[in-house]
Amino acid sequence: MTYHLYQDVGFSQLWGDGTQGMQALSASNSEHPIYAYVPAQRMPPEGVYTDSVMVVVEW
Repeated sequence: MTYHLYQDVGFSQLWGDGTQGMQALSASNSEHPIYAYVPAQRMPPEGVYTDSVMVVVEW
């Protein structure tokens, strides 16, 4: 199942590390909501699916 994580509710700013067309986030406040978008796609078989998201914080 494909999905994308975005910095904004309008799904225009990808979260990422600067690779593969994604952008790193740089901001001064401490809260950053994450918005997920699952594009239309073929339904996977029924089951339990998990994933991990790594967040690196540098200051």
